[in-house]
Amino acid sequence: MERKIEELHGLVKDLRERFEKTEEGIFTKADFEEFKSKSVSEILNRLAEVEKKVDRPGFGKEEKSKPSEEKVIFEKWLRKGVLSPEEQKVLKISDSETGGYLAPAEYVNEIIKTVQEFSPIRQIARVRRTSRSLVMIPKRTGVFSAQRTTEAGERTETTGLKYGLEQLDLPEAYALVKVTKQDLEDSAFNLEAEINQEFATQFAVLEGKEFISGDGVGEAEGLLANGDISSFNSGNASAITADAIVQIPYKVKSAYLRNARWVMNRNTIAAVMLLKDGNNRYLWQPSFQGGQPSRLAGYPIVEAPDMPDIAANAYPIMFGDFRSSYLVVDRVQIEIQRLVEKYAEYGQIGLIARKRFNGQVVLAEAVVKIKIAA
Repeated sequence: MERKIEELHGLVKDLRERFEKTEEGIFTKADFEEFKSKSVSEILNRLAEVEKKVDRPGFGKEEKSKPSEEKVIFEKWLRKGVLSPEEQKVLKISDSETGGYLAPAEYVNEIIKTVQEFSPIRQIARVRRTSRSLVMIPKRTGVFSAQRTTEAGERTETTGLKYGLEQLDLPEAYALVKVTKQDLEDSAFNLEAEINQEFATQFAVLEGKEFISGDGVGEAEGLLANGDISSFNSGNASAITADAIVQIPYKVKSAYLRNARWVMNRNTIAAVMLLKDGNNRYLWQPSFQGGQPSRLAGYPIVEAPDMPDIAANAYPIMFGDFRSSYLVVDRVQIEIQRLVEKYAEYGQIGLIARKRFNGQVVLAEAVVKIKIAA
């Protein structure tokens, strides 16, 4: 735009010079032919209009915006690295260029994880290790009866003594996790150790579930799945009753009561806490000593998340000596192997964990279960 104004000014100047030449008698015919179609006043009016538009604010001119105070201070910090207290207050972490880069986030070297609950049957059962592929345990299945006789009477054989075998094979459980090599190299914490810890947790979850309800086919036999464990009705079609809780300990032989305990989930515990005896006293006895479990009708309680809730025909409570009743056998503790070559084409490493174990009811009479039924 400025160039065009200069051109117009140049035309006017040229016209003036040529008119001056005319006064001197040197205005030629060629000069006249060139400007005869143009009016001086027309050119001057056009020039005035252009100058008027150009004088409007911002028209045809690039006004440089003044940098913000925050930006000026931030640039000062970049150059000198020092700011006055007043200048520091101006910077804002919400804007990276005006302070955000000066306030980096804190990275916490810790993973927030939800709690993984599992049934602690292993802690109350009998556990043994083996180096064999199969465990066979002799078991007495029948007894004879002693009899009276006379001084010279015939002593016939007292039959009935029988033996059998409890047999446990050792099936395998596994877990496989693939992770990139760059993850292992660049992670802010020990990722491999974290995965190993997860292996231990997930095997415990699997164990707890199987020890309660496993069907015994390629997995542990669960206490609730064993048909030889006797059951006792709760006395109500949809609830646990105080009478059932009081009577259950008398359904187990006295020899097992020394190590007896209740097993139920948290929801069932909440229900039995409200039960009272005939004298309006709570059957629940909270523990006031650290490390000691609360008691129900005088016996400790074990919380097992895998136990079912109270519902019609369910078995939400077990009671008895689980150390005598249930056997856990370990063949291989958790073994972890790094698969370096198998996933190399994808830049990954496989971490595979395996464990060989089994669990089985070996003495059904030591435990009894409550069925929700009238």
